[in-house]
Amino acid sequence: MSPTAGRAYHRGTLVATALWHLLKRIYVDQDWPADTTLDQLNADARATIQAGDTEIWCYGYYRIDPPRLQWGFFNSSMGIAVVYDDEADLIATVFKPVEGTRFFAGQLSAYRVDRQEWAI
Repeated sequence: MSPTAGRAYHRGTLVATALWHLLKRIYVDQDWPADTTLDQLNADARATIQAGDTEIWCYGYYRIDPPRLQWGFFNSSMGIAVVYDDEADLIATVFKPVEGTRFFAGQLSAYRVDRQEWAI
């Protein structure tokens, strides 16, 4: 069932952040099918984070003053990126960046973590 089945959202309506991101990924970015649920999006995030070939990035998110420490996960075979906000202790978003891993490389003081050595 669609996340919006039987519901209308109007300009100015406050919705939970997770639902807002789900709706954006479905209806604006069109990266997930219209029948994707929040549970499915969360499962995609977990699969991305846990995959052995996922790149891990540590960086400062520059659009917030002062910048916030965030962790980025990008899996090129899935095309999925996950952003974990360390200071807020939550997954900030899940998306499919057109620029791939360059999205994280372009952030403030971005460092890629070597998963084998666990070094920056």
